[in-house]
Amino acid sequence: KLETQKCALILSRQLKMEHLEIIVKDCLNMPELFKPYDDALEILNNEKIESVNKAKELSQQKADTMEKIAWQLLHNSYSSFEEACSDSHSTKKKSEEKKAAEENQPSKITREVDETTIEELRDEYPDIYSEIQKAVYRIDYIPWQELKKKYIFAKLCISSDQNQSDGDEGISILDCLDKNKSEKDESADITYNILRKVNEKAQESSDDMFLKQLLEDNVNDTRVISVFFNEYENWKKFTFSKVAKRISQKVLNSDSANIAFIEKEFRQKVHDIKIANLETIRVEAESKYPE
Repeated sequence: KLETQKCALILSRQLKMEHLEIIVKDCLNMPELFKPYDDALEILNNEKIESVNKAKELSQQKADTMEKIAWQLLHNSYSSFEEACSDSHSTKKKSEEKKAAEENQPSKITREVDETTIEELRDEYPDIYSEIQKAVYRIDYIPWQELKKKYIFAKLCISSDQNQSDGDEGISILDCLDKNKSEKDESADITYNILRKVNEKAQESSDDMFLKQLLEDNVNDTRVISVFFNEYENWKKFTFSKVAKRISQKVLNSDSANIAFIEKEFRQKVHDIKIANLETIRVEAESKYPE
């Protein structure tokens, strides 16, 4: 302890709180002068921790819900297509649902988010919701896109063949979709305009509408539908599942700004508490050693 009993104590007005704390607590041995300040900081810090934890919990809930919305939109958009193939793939489907039940997780097929929640999150994250719609309605999977173009090209060829033939059987759509067959028919007059038309038709309709038309056109030919279903399942398993996870992470990243704001607000309040207590502590310390 400093030998200051015989002298008046004068503390510089330029002292920062950190320096004043060392002098008062360590040198003058008067930690009680800092108790109101320390208590205020502790309360403020506890409030910040609680606010951050609540913000993180809420953000995680919204991220999980947005991921569910992605799967729900997928199911609502392609349920007819999946049901059309359910007979031949029923064993696999039941196996997936059983596995989900064993993991105590809701099946992606049965997840439901109410419309009010969907609307609220759509308004809060318009860009992320648009990304969900784009991911669902436009299957971004190269094998699928190639298959879709083959199918469109096959329909154009069949249409042309039927208009020109004298009753021949003509080209088969299934043959055009067969990966083991050549993608090019050297005897066919494939012009730039035809290829452009194929690309335009592939882009002009969303994949949910394309599959709806596919089912109508091939109601009696499950083989064509099955070819598409195989690629659809691969896309859903290997690509869309990653998209759904990425959507969830984007929500968390977006909400990180809220946590940063809480931290910034906390630092400002700490500064205000320092300013409010600095002069009080200095005056009280000096009063212990008057002139």
